[in-house]
Amino acid sequence: MIYQWKSYAYFHADQSKANEQDENKRCPGETLSKLEAELKKYDEQNEVAYKKQKGEQDKQNRIELNNYVRTAKSKRNDPVLEKKIIEWWNVRNAAYPAAKIIFIEPDFNMVRDQYNQVLRKIVGAMVVYRDKSGHCFAQWSRFGYEHLGGGAFAEEVTSWVAGYQQYSNYGFNVANQSLIAGTNYELDCNAIK
Repeated sequence: MIYQWKSYAYFHADQSKANEQDENKRCPGETLSKLEAELKKYDEQNEVAYKKQKGEQDKQNRIELNNYVRTAKSKRNDPVLEKKIIEWWNVRNAAYPAAKIIFIEPDFNMVRDQYNQVLRKIVGAMVVYRDKSGHCFAQWSRFGYEHLGGGAFAEEVTSWVAGYQQYSNYGFNVANQSLIAGTNYELDCNAIK
């Protein structure tokens, strides 16, 4: 028998049973049902333990993320870009206005295509905001400018989180956890003051 997280497969060592048409002769149904009931109890115990452990870890991660947001110093001093990111965010998320921007990288990174041509320049930044119900969140992404050619870049800020511009596989490591781009992480609102 092979057992893997809430499912199992039963195999006969006797190959002649494979052609047996009568299920009662082919499979010891009563034995399998008894084993399934025992495994169900085992799964339930493991699930309770996992949820408890995950809850404790989530609580600790939230405490550490709150501390990070409360005490973090932006790694880039760029008031123009900061203002553009806030404007970009507020246009797309009018109900959730940005309260704070934290640059998580000091410099722009150049994104290039397979021919080494510059496509855009980007920098990681975390947007901290409050929703209508008064809950606070942090979300990080890559913000920057499209390359227009000849060393010139667009004036409009863009964020890369979806479609061919997917950057969510980049994890930003903070407070012993990897934050995925474009994902909302809940904070205590006193962290953004």
